[in-house]
This record gives sequence, structure tokens and C-alpha cells, in this order.
Amino acid sequence: FKACDDACKSCSKCCDDACKGCGDCCAPCSTALDRPLGSYVLMSGVVNLPAAACAAISFASEDVRGCSVQPLNALCGLNFVLGLGHFAMALYIQRRLVYGLNNAGSIPGAGAAPLSAAGSHSIPANELMARAGHIVCYDVAFCLYLFAFVGSFALQCFGFNWIRACRASSSLPWVSATLLTVFAFAAVGFAFLWYCALSCDACLQDCWPRRSHQP
Repeated sequence: FKACDDACKSCSKCCDDACKGCGDCCAPCSTALDRPLGSYVLMSGVVNLPAAACAAISFASEDVRGCSVQPLNALCGLNFVLGLGHFAMALYIQRRLVYGLNNAGSIPGAGAAPLSAAGSHSIPANELMARAGHIVCYDVAFCLYLFAFVGSFALQCFGFNWIRACRASSSLPWVSATLLTVFAFAAVGFAFLWYCALSCDACLQDCWPRRSHQP
């Protein structure tokens, strides 16, 4: 019985260590999702990382590497870089937004506690809009990314014709270009809806105190 008890304790310890390791690995993901623009970061990863993977795997296809009609090989290489770049910029924009808010001191308890302890819902909508506007107007990396974003969409418009002309047997170049095109529309739509939601939230925050004083 003692041997069985020791074996059970060892298994329990291994399970606890495995759960702790999984928790440590998932902690950055949970933190990113709890922050402002967490949904955008999630959407960017779900769309762009598979696009980058498909573009990278496309290099293994002889039809892609040997196409002399159009620069399909260069398209796959650029799409690999763009897929990773879009996701990296999503994390960068979120970090810049949170970093600016922390500097402004508008997050309750953000001086010593991490942001996830305060939660993204405690950040005023007006402050989010002001910080987002500051990033759009004054952040150099974001301004340069706008040109890359538009260039990425234009590249996919040409890329579909290049893929069709090369008649590659692999469908991965199609998948990569399609995902990057979908991301372009999704990012613009997300930005519009996010701004509308913040505007409505800010309006309610401004109107609610005045209503509460009414008899």
C-alpha cells in the first residue's frame, strides 16, 4: 500500500507541476486578452499566424519556387513577413495604448498592481479615445505601419492574379493571400466598431451623472 501511495503522490505532484507550467505559459495570453484591444489581438493572431504559416509552407512547393511567369515566390515571402508583422503590430498597439494609460495614471491601482488586476473595464472610454488618437497622430511606428497595411492589401490584389497565372498545384498561396485580405477588411471594421462603441460609452458616462442628479 505504501508503494501505491507513493506512486499516487508522485502522479499528483506531476499533474500539479504540469498545471502550473500550463498556467505560466498561458498567463501572457490571458493578460493580452484582458487588456484593451484584446479582441483585436486575438483576431489578428487567429488570421495572420495561419497566413504566415501557409506562406512559409508554400516554399516547399516546386510550382511556387519554379514559377517564372510571376514572382509568386516573392509573394509568399512577403506574405510570411506581413502575417507576422500584422500580429506584432497588434501587440505593439495594445502595449502602446496600455503604456500611455499607465503613464497618465488613469488606471485605478495601476501604480503597483498589474493591469490584469485592475481590468480593462475600469478604464474610462474618454481616456481610451484620447490615447488612441495620440497614437494615431504621433506614434511613428503606427504611421509607418499604415503604409505597410495599405501596401499589404494592394499586394494581395495583385497576388491573386500572380497565383492564377502560375497555376500552382498548392492551394496554400491562395489561403495565405485570402487570409491577409480578410484581415484587412476585419481590421478596418473592428477599428470603426471599436470607435463607435467607445463614443457611445463616453456619451453614457457623460450623461449618466447629470441624470442621477435629476429628481
